[in-house]
Amino acid sequence: SLTQDLDLTMGVRYTEDKKDYTLFVPGSTLGFLDSQALVGFHVPSIGAFATTLEPALAQSENWSNTSFRSVLDYSLGEDAMVYLSYATGYKAGGFNSTAVSEPYSPEEVTNLELGLKSTWLDGRLRLNGSIFSYEYEGLQSVGLVGTTLMVRSVDSEATGAELEATWMATDALILSATYSYIDSEITDYPLLGSETASDSRLGLPQSSVAKNSYTLGAAYNLPLKDLGELDFRVDYSYTGSRANEPTSAGVDPSTLALIAQTESQITDGYKDVSARITYRTPDGHWRAALYGQNLTGEEYLYKLGGFSDVTGSPSAARAAPRLYGIEAAYVF
Repeated sequence: SLTQDLDLTMGVRYTEDKKDYTLFVPGSTLGFLDSQALVGFHVPSIGAFATTLEPALAQSENWSNTSFRSVLDYSLGEDAMVYLSYATGYKAGGFNSTAVSEPYSPEEVTNLELGLKSTWLDGRLRLNGSIFSYEYEGLQSVGLVGTTLMVRSVDSEATGAELEATWMATDALILSATYSYIDSEITDYPLLGSETASDSRLGLPQSSVAKNSYTLGAAYNLPLKDLGELDFRVDYSYTGSRANEPTSAGVDPSTLALIAQTESQITDGYKDVSARITYRTPDGHWRAALYGQNLTGEEYLYKLGGFSDVTGSPSAARAAPRLYGIEAAYVF
């Protein structure tokens, strides 16, 4: 404590990484396959196709980093405090195992945040908020370069704000809400392989990062006297539009057409509504619940495209459809 109301917390971490990487290729021709075309794949010795593996590339790299965090917080009384934090983070670099290339850089991030934590109305209302910025150097992004899956080190920055409120409207009813705003931008996007300026994402937002998102929730407790109690909960969430990773120029036109048909399901905003009714026995040992998820039947994707694009069969990670369920549990 610097004073009765002012506290300073600090921490430091030193990290040192060493990585060795060796790429092996077959030393002979396997039947009709030219072994040199199999760079990056480990080919075992199997019967008539026996072959020797020869090191084609050996790499070694050392990285070190000193990261730290400091938080200054000031009490505004028993029910509120403001804080200012500054922190750095680090992730070691590495090697692309599917292509002969230089090691990719370590990932470093710097974060600055100013926030408020408070309670109001005799503790019945909790209100928290913050504004922040972060800057990445060497953000490790995995994607296709031509027909090869590689890690690219990009730089990006963002500013944003978050709000969180929880209100105990009555002894039985609790309402909650959150809001998040993030404005991100890629500030450096190195081109790899045969990429041209048209492949650059410089100046675009980070993929899968929504600029606006929010949640609303309500929980109600209904006592049943000697019969136990019922809990009702409803949640609504909205995630705004997002950018998707671009499809590699090495993908054939038919695959591009398949991706284009569903791309709106990953770039457009989506909502989610879920609800749950839970019954608890008076002794608290038994509980049973009826629940539903994605009640509006939204169709959206978490991810679209990837290494399978080069095979003509693009992959997608789809959100779960409308779902209903019943569960029961016994608490010892």
